[in-house]
Amino acid sequence: GAGQFGSGTVSGQAAQPGPPGSQFVLSNSAAIRAEIQRFESVHPNIYAIYDLIERIDDLALQNQIREHVISIEGE
Repeated sequence: GAGQFGSGTVSGQAAQPGPPGSQFVLSNSAAIRAEIQRFESVHPNIYAIYDLIERIDDLALQNQIREHVISIEGE
């Protein structure tokens, strides 16, 4: 019923001071930096794949491979 909204566990978790939240921000920032580094290391290889795709004579195959690379880029 209505009494569930005031349960101590939810308000207890929310009332904790800064360190757990700041720890989340630090780990989130580290994850963002790691993703940027991963992207920067992968990106030159993606451009190399696009160059190789241009050398394929079969246009349908070119388009299929290009679509896969685009989906990888978006991840």
